[in-house]
Amino acid sequence: MAESSLDRGDLSLYRQVETLLREQIADGELKPGDRLPAEAELRVHYGVSRATVRHALDALERDGLVERHVGRGTFVQTTAVPPGAAPRKIRSWRDMAALADQSGRLLRTGAAQAPREVASLLRVKPNAPVPFMIKVINASPLSGVKRYVHPGYADDIDRLAAAPSFAPALSALAGEKLRIGKGWVEAILAAPRFAMMLKTPPGAPLLSVWWVDAAGERNLAVTQMLQPGASNAVGFEGFGET
Repeated sequence: MAESSLDRGDLSLYRQVETLLREQIADGELKPGDRLPAEAELRVHYGVSRATVRHALDALERDGLVERHVGRGTFVQTTAVPPGAAPRKIRSWRDMAALADQSGRLLRTGAAQAPREVASLLRVKPNAPVPFMIKVINASPLSGVKRYVHPGYADDIDRLAAAPSFAPALSALAGEKLRIGKGWVEAILAAPRFAMMLKTPPGAPLLSVWWVDAAGERNLAVTQMLQPGASNAVGFEGFGET
């Protein structure tokens, strides 16, 4: 495989390799404790340089997804919950939206069929591709954020994902001030992809919080925030405030 055969848009080669490995970990193809192929194998498999492979592995190690041992190799991280301060309480939808806007690591942008309720809120056909972005916020609590954006902003998804603050960026594109519309809270179990993203065991309880960013009568985006531990819901005092 030649280097040019890796094609993920504007991503650099090492980010392409990193993303592919990250997806294998998130999907459970590489499980906690599994040994990754040796650097030489990865270099041949992806048709990239040694430096490219090392940059990709460095990025995964910084995010705590893998651990490297001299003479033994690189292994998928087995630590379930990272150390950190006690999580702060979230008391309103505004607090949650502010947490979602904190700096984090962008994992992915793209377009895919959205959940039925999201499609209904954005007033698109159930099978229509909807632009989305996924990032992890390395705060306390560790949080995963997935935003679905109205297809009318499909060409702007990368710009919105890179913006320091999502709501003002979308508001500028829409030409209207955003408000938080409908919101709801769920307790779910962690699928493998979410478990790896949030460094929690598969099947562990997660708090899933959803809300809508609206401008006037238009729903422009639907956000899902995931946090380990459904019991975190006790901190959501006064939810429903907008």
